[in-house]
Amino acid sequence: MKFLRYTLPFILAINFAEASSEYEPLFQRGLEAYLAQNYEAAFGIWLDLANKGVVGAQNNVADMYAYGKGVKQNTTEAIRWYKKASDNGLARAAIQLGNSYNFGYFTEKNEKQTFHWYLTAAKLGDPMAQEWVGNMYEEGIGTKNLQKEEIQRECIHWRIFMLPAQLKVFVMEKRLFTGQKKP
Repeated sequence: MKFLRYTLPFILAINFAEASSEYEPLFQRGLEAYLAQNYEAAFGIWLDLANKGVVGAQNNVADMYAYGKGVKQNTTEAIRWYKKASDNGLARAAIQLGNSYNFGYFTEKNEKQTFHWYLTAAKLGDPMAQEWVGNMYEEGIGTKNLQKEEIQRECIHWRIFMLPAQLKVFVMEKRLFTGQKKP
């Protein structure tokens, strides 16, 4: 849980970018409350925004339900909110769902659901999910109903054709960690 203590605030802050300009001040207030460990206030602010369709807030509400921050832990509600955020185009939410089914965090392990949510994230453009989907096709995980030719074709698609997106993220991460400026 140490990992969660240090990374969850960072993830919640990233979701700030998902808030529309109309809701940014309120979203920021929720983030400030969260960082001050006033989880109940943060949850209330983000729940209001989530019900208005703010995707970053939907993901934050899911996280708070998942980990019992500011609200009683409720994995059913966490999954419901992750699904809403994913349906509204947030790849991170689809990854969280994939991880949940892959590792059995909030639900039973399920290869087919793992594949479905990682594929959803991959289609939303997440390069890590694209790599995972390629691996899953290659290893036949969650793809049991597909024909061999289809599996090979999809494996090549997600491993080769999506490589430029993965390289772009690698270069961006390298610049971020080494402090390099754009060329």
